[in-house]
Amino acid sequence: MNYCIFRMEKLKSSSDVCNILKEQHRSEDYESERADKEKSHLNSYSDNFENSFEKFKELLPKKRRKNAVVALNFLVTTSEEFENPEDEKKYYEKAVEFIGKNFGEVVGWAIHRDETSTHLQAVTIPLVDGKLNARELVGGAKNRMRQIQNSFFLEVGEPFGLLRGVEGSKAVHQTVEQKIRKEREELRKEEEKIVELQNYLKQKENELYDREAAVEKKEAALSAAEIELQNKKSLIQDRENEISKNQIELDKQKSELNEWCKLAAPDSKEVLQICNDILAPPTETLPNGATVQKVKKPFNFLGFAKKVKTALTGAWESVKRWSERAFKAEKELDEWKSKSPSQLEKLAWDMKMKNCRSGYEYENRLKIDARKNSKTLKNDNDYSHGR
Repeated sequence: MNYCIFRMEKLKSSSDVCNILKEQHRSEDYESERADKEKSHLNSYSDNFENSFEKFKELLPKKRRKNAVVALNFLVTTSEEFENPEDEKKYYEKAVEFIGKNFGEVVGWAIHRDETSTHLQAVTIPLVDGKLNARELVGGAKNRMRQIQNSFFLEVGEPFGLLRGVEGSKAVHQTVEQKIRKEREELRKEEEKIVELQNYLKQKENELYDREAAVEKKEAALSAAEIELQNKKSLIQDRENEISKNQIELDKQKSELNEWCKLAAPDSKEVLQICNDILAPPTETLPNGATVQKVKKPFNFLGFAKKVKTALTGAWESVKRWSERAFKAEKELDEWKSKSPSQLEKLAWDMKMKNCRSGYEYENRLKIDARKNSKTLKNDNDYSHGR
């Protein structure tokens, strides 16, 4: 389906007409953004730019209104290209004839084949009785342009089998240059969006990098905390082992104490029995029925005294010795329980530096070092006094 297209614009200054004619006739000092120079030789022109503009100046009245329309620029084309070049030529010739008959004298026209689609461009001066009067030619009635397009279709388009566009359509025709400007504007906006998106992505990459660095830092801190926790667990385990060992030693000492008490028990019982006999002698019933106390004295006073000494001294010394040991063990146990994790860490470090495997070995090492230091100090003093 091929539609005929007829558009018109008003020109209100000679400079506008000059630019249009330069572009229309491909003037050497005018660069067209939409024209392909390699195809410009296929164009058709009414004349060159100089003659066309000179004709315009000759026809332009000297006296005119300040806001008068000095020229009309027409665009004629089709929605599809003609298959027959001869039909195309006749179509545009008939279009020039229609424009010159209805809209003033044509000062210049050109058929452009070096752009996206083939089209006719024509410029006229809207003269009525020697005066500029574009209103009478293209203005006035509300639907004047629609009437002109209908007339153009009936006289020019229909004979070549072209179709009339939808009347009242709100579609706006754009020139190739306008399309190029629009495409460039859209491209510029797309480039701005791309730059904005790149900046956004870069910002997100930086944020992601910062987050990864923060995560790595937290992981390192967590790893260090886990190592510290493991060390503390190890210290706590060592402490528990020491406490367990102390408890075992304490139980052993209590057991030994019980054994010592058992050894002293027989002598103690015998001594107590003898003492009871002395203090409260047993009674004896006489034949006459009277009761008298029978005092039982030790058969061997020296042996009795030895037993008393064994019972009292041995038991007391044993109790005293093992009580001291138990008290010392409980004190050491309390000291271990009262130590903080930092003190345990320092203790573990000191034990490690002195190659000690237990607290007892560490304390013995400290005592040995103290004796060595004391002996060294004494020797130093003796040496000093000798000198």
